[in-house]
Amino acid sequence: MSHSDDRGRTWSTPLALSPRSELTHFNSVVVQPDGAVTVAYGSFRPKEGPLDVFKIVSRTSTNGGRTFSPAVTVTANHVGITGTLDTRCCMPTLTVDRVTGWMYVALGDERRRDDDLNDVLLWRSRDGATWLGPVLVSGRHDGAQSYERFSPSVGAYDGRVVVVWTRRPVEDGVAADLLQQEAAASRDGGRTFGRPRLIGPRANNRFSPPSEGFSDHFTGDYTATVAVAGLVYSSWASPTRGAGEGPNQPALVAVLAASGRG
Repeated sequence: MSHSDDRGRTWSTPLALSPRSELTHFNSVVVQPDGAVTVAYGSFRPKEGPLDVFKIVSRTSTNGGRTFSPAVTVTANHVGITGTLDTRCCMPTLTVDRVTGWMYVALGDERRRDDDLNDVLLWRSRDGATWLGPVLVSGRHDGAQSYERFSPSVGAYDGRVVVVWTRRPVEDGVAADLLQQEAAASRDGGRTFGRPRLIGPRANNRFSPPSEGFSDHFTGDYTATVAVAGLVYSSWASPTRGAGEGPNQPALVAVLAASGRG
């Protein structure tokens, strides 16, 4: 972590937040209404524990980032890999409600499933030291159709929390190429969520670019959701047919009205 007090002209000496013995990924940082700084990230040691379980931790600073409290565990992220062979898993996303001060972490997690596919779960905290959850965001599995859900992002404002993720059908353990964004909203600060709704156009993973050494088609995990008064903005990478037959993955943005209907 490095911070600046002069609008980015100079920066403090970087402060290590994780030990050298741990690998980390997808660090997220938020500034709470009282000025406290909280960082959340995935942490794991390659030679310890199963490869599909990652520790999600957070650390908080109350002096502008000069020092941080010891790491606390948000949760152990149990990752299903059946539907993520050509997508990115294990990406914790953190946001803060600038009105209420509550922070939220959204994850893809398979702990409530028996088919190695991921739901979207949410944890919340007021101080970064104690985390409550998980809350199921993506709805119950009805058995009629299996879906993989990945790359969630979350935004919050004045008690309303909106989570957006990518949904992908899976049949007999085989993930389809069809992708679409799905969103669910909470009106009670993330305690409960309404029925998920599809947003944006359909996409097709066949038009995702390759990731050398990883997959022939890699769906971008470049997602973000931001909530403000009355509106929610969400962006994501959407692989679709282009002018030729090669990869084509433009970035899309949806503007959602934060109505009282959930």
